[in-house]
Amino acid sequence: MRKVRVWGYDYAKLDFLYAGALPGQRHADMPREAALRNGLKVIRQALGKAYFLTCGTPILPSLGLCDGMRIGPDVADYWITNRDDNLLQNFAIPGARNALRTSLNRLWLQPLVHTDPDVVYFRSTQNELTAEQKALLQELAQVAGFKASSDVPAWLTEAERAALRQFLASRPRVQKVDRYCYKIGKRQVDFGPFLELPSRPGFPKSFEGALLGGLANLPLLMKLFDAAYRRSLRKVLRKNPV
Repeated sequence: MRKVRVWGYDYAKLDFLYAGALPGQRHADMPREAALRNGLKVIRQALGKAYFLTCGTPILPSLGLCDGMRIGPDVADYWITNRDDNLLQNFAIPGARNALRTSLNRLWLQPLVHTDPDVVYFRSTQNELTAEQKALLQELAQVAGFKASSDVPAWLTEAERAALRQFLASRPRVQKVDRYCYKIGKRQVDFGPFLELPSRPGFPKSFEGALLGGLANLPLLMKLFDAAYRRSLRKVLRKNPV
């Protein structure tokens, strides 16, 4: 971390920090939570005044040692997937709705740390989100007070770039009206209708999900899926260069 500061970086995001609290052998006998917090103390001291954003981190042992904290799963350029949301009932997986739901329910952390709900999207290229769904993510960022975008600049139209600049520069007044309802500037946004968990699937779908989850334990099959994903990604990048 000291070397990172010497390189000139004054903003550091560290991901998958929960791994520091997994069961395992350590240099000293201590609870996992204490081991993680000690590690974060070392990082905080080495970073000095740099902005420290934690991601994938247990909440309580991180408080007081970071400036910002990701408070939900990764967003994605899609709302949900049939595989993860409907078949596997996995609501911690990347997806815009999962990120929206989790982040809104962790905004109680705002007095203690900057709350990062992950990025927003403005691009239409390689994006399955509707205009309403993209707007919900943008409004969540306004409520959370933490704005970021990972849109590939080359994929944005001039109008989308202008909208992104306007979004980053805007500072509307945010008022909480109800549990999931906020007044953002002059408009009122109710996130409530988008946060319900789907009902548990019946037998055919639950059996399909159990079968799919079992196949995920086969290393060879996972390698084949990974190879197919990489081919698909290369195809996307050929069609839409960065």
